[in-house]
Amino acid sequence: MAYLQENWRGGSRFWHVINSVAAEAMPECRWQVREYTRQALEALMALIRERRVLRYRRKWVAALDLPQQNVALEDIPEGRLRRI
Repeated sequence: MAYLQENWRGGSRFWHVINSVAAEAMPECRWQVREYTRQALEALMALIRERRVLRYRRKWVAALDLPQQNVALEDIPEGRLRRI
């Protein structure tokens, strides 16, 4: 989930996320690579079932739980504010 929250712009490719998470575990041999990949796949599928991650177009995933960023109105450029 942390990987998706860091790279939330535009979504991420499904298998790229899984392989990146497995590579962060720094496996020592080939069977560990397979095991970490399987565990990452199971974890990502669980997040999809819990509706915390959105899978779209079969190849892309995006986090639905993004960190909330509170921005003061004074910090927003004036051209970005809508007038009501």
